[in-house]
Amino acid sequence: MSENNESTSKYSPIQIPVNIFTLCSMNEPEYSSLLAFFLNTSLFHGFRDLWIRALLNCLKISQDTQTIPTFAMCEYNVGKGKKIDLFVETPNYIIGIENKISAKLGNQFDIYSEKIQEEAQNKKKIPYKIILAPSGYENRNKANLKKLRKDNWQFITYSELFEQVQDLLGEYTTCNPSFLIQMNEFMETIKFIEYFNTDTEKNNSTYSKSYKKHKKELKKHYNKINKRIYNEFKQHDIYSKSAGDDAFYFIAISVHKSETIAAEVYFDLDGWRIALFNYKQQFSETYKRIIDTYIHIFHNVPVYQTQITQHRRNRVPLTAPIPFEDYNKVLEELHRAVDIINKYFPEVNS
Repeated sequence: MSENNESTSKYSPIQIPVNIFTLCSMNEPEYSSLLAFFLNTSLFHGFRDLWIRALLNCLKISQDTQTIPTFAMCEYNVGKGKKIDLFVETPNYIIGIENKISAKLGNQFDIYSEKIQEEAQNKKKIPYKIILAPSGYENRNKANLKKLRKDNWQFITYSELFEQVQDLLGEYTTCNPSFLIQMNEFMETIKFIEYFNTDTEKNNSTYSKSYKKHKKELKKHYNKINKRIYNEFKQHDIYSKSAGDDAFYFIAISVHKSETIAAEVYFDLDGWRIALFNYKQQFSETYKRIIDTYIHIFHNVPVYQTQITQHRRNRVPLTAPIPFEDYNKVLEELHRAVDIINKYFPEVNS
């Protein structure tokens, strides 16, 4: 893997952020913990009530100029074995937040609603129920969100929340610089996730235009790496294909006669990728854990880059983007992928 995980491809319209959030295995629980930290006005980040004011602005709740004391905690127990991602309390409001980065909406919202309503009634406060998610999440969950809105759940995107935070930030000049950096990296990471939530398979107009503009040059890279792979992996069955009019050129190398698991080279506009591809089925959870362990220990690849790709559910990427001109690195990583198959998938040998 390239030492620098950030995309430097001249073909790609978006740059991959490199920070603590992308380099570590952070997901919804970690993001919820960070939100709870930022929302708590008594903690040492120095943001005071910046985040609760931003959230109330998203709810279109008018506020006075006095500081809003806020308590927030994540994984709040609502009973019946369920926990809501965030519980927020101010002098006037009880707010329950279900934080959704990628997970689907479950069927526990009735329990959440009951608890939020109970807490608000007991404390004589106004209840609010929020689903917070990256932009693009709504498009994949329209039916469920429509039902939840009838029960007064409000959908807020991270983009909307961040816009309010940034608008108010100038009023909070005494915040801790270290946490300001962390906050900006957090927002940068979510914005990156939002980009791929909106355009999961990179078939949006931005990528299409960039791909068509550089198509001839990308085709040359494909032909060069194709030739080198055929020369270097003569002992293996090789299947290669130039994927026509989209940004997913790929070369698959089958290292077993059964052709169950293959080491695969493919590219999008960010660069070359090495992946494992299962021809027969989706990877089991056991194999996913094995692969994740290998990736994070030996390659330190950001977690968002090791998720099974949306357009092919049985592909697991092993590397961050490799520059198109770095053919030696592609071959080096391809050998590593073959080694993974030989070591961890012995049952597919025939």
